[in-house]
Amino acid sequence: MTDQDTCCGAADQMPPASESASSHRSSTTQITLLTLGVTAIAAVAAFVVVRSLLAQRAPVDPTTERIKVLLAEANLLLKHLDEQEHR
Repeated sequence: MTDQDTCCGAADQMPPASESASSHRSSTTQITLLTLGVTAIAAVAAFVVVRSLLAQRAPVDPTTERIKVLLAEANLLLKHLDEQEHR
């Protein structure tokens, strides 16, 4: 009798080395894909949160709006003056 024969049948229960390595690679691949999927979902969630926070702007300041209107009027007047000079 050899040591392999007295091993309580453990050799019968263990899959061959190639099957074990293949199943280990398969489980490692599954864990890697799962980790990548969770990471991707977390990244998308973070992007959505940051984007929504940046989209919320402070209330419009009436002074700022008035300045924009005055600048637009000034640009329009300058455009009319330029057109009159070129006639």
